Amino acid sequence: MSVLYPQPEDSVLECRAEGGTAPGALRDSLLVEKPKGEGIAELLACVNGRTKDSSLSLDKASGKQDWEKKDKLHILLEDSLCKGGQELLAAFAELTKVLESKVNTGSWGWGWGPLTQEFIDRMDRRTSALEDRQMILQNILAVRTRELERLGDQWGDRERLRRSEERIALLEKQLQQQETVLALKDLLISDMESRLLLAENTSYNGSFVWKISNMNQILWAAQTGKTTAIESPSFYTDRYGYRLCMKLYPNGDGAGKGSHLSLFLVILHGEHDFMLQWPFLHKVEFVLLDQQTQQHASASFKPVNSAPFRRPISEKNTASGLPQFYPLSQLQTSGRTFIKDDNMFIKAVIDTRKTER
Repeated sequence: MSVLYPQPEDSVLECRAEGGTAPGALRDSLLVEKPKGEGIAELLACVNGRTKDSSLSLDKASGKQDWEKKDKLHILLEDSLCKGGQELLAAFAELTKVLESKVNTGSWGWGWGPLTQEFIDRMDRRTSALEDRQMILQNILAVRTRELERLGDQWGDRERLRRSEERIALLEKQLQQQETVLALKDLLISDMESRLLLAENTSYNGSFVWKISNMNQILWAAQTGKTTAIESPSFYTDRYGYRLCMKLYPNGDGAGKGSHLSLFLVILHGEHDFMLQWPFLHKVEFVLLDQQTQQHASASFKPVNSAPFRRPISEKNTASGLPQFYPLSQLQTSGRTFIKDDNMFIKAVIDTRKTER
């Protein structure tokens, strides 16, 4: 057996009539198996004391403000429907009892005349219809309650998601800052390593050994004109002394071009030049090291008061020294091992004792 519900359109008319001045305007509700959604929405608006035309559907994307607004409307609707509906049902039940009492006693006093059983049945149907309508409204309230709870959960999820995104953004910013710090740290470490390596390879006592690798290739490049000269790393006469380097012309330069190794001294600009005596007048000795029998070849010169040995006004002065340091013809045929494993070593020795000026 199908459950019957009051026709919403009729119920709306009755609802509106209840607000009028003619109690007799109430009419019977037609019973149907399934009430129409639009009629129910209009009925809800009427019972809630509103005349708006709205849908019960909730916007899934609504935010907190919409949720709070609909929650307040839900509370008002619940109060109006539950309390008002219960009072209405109680009034009809009381009226039915009164009518039955009048039927049994046959006394009315209202001037309406005898009450028929048909009228009583009619009132019973109206009471049942009101009960059914109350049930429908309660079901609607239950659905709205679940929807509001779901909407609240969705809003709560979005709020948690928003907070999580803010936290992620903060962590990403902190991570970026840490990466920047790490990058700076790496640069600092690299600079310190370079300085340490330079310090390890730098002499501060006026004596320096220059290792020249790939010597055969350097000689070939010099003879073919691809490379004319190479320079050694810098070295110092003492911790705060002159900054110097050697300059080698593998195929010779000047008077030694094409016949000799030409080896010169270069005065470099140093941090402590203002503390030193100029011009540079310390004796310089160059030594070509024999790697097998210790039969080294050496030559020396004493600087004079000339431009190459005065205080530098640029990064470096003009090279000066020994254009005929060692004959190329004897470099690999003199019975001495100046080149071994393609390496050659030249030593510079600066006499750091005080000189007469």
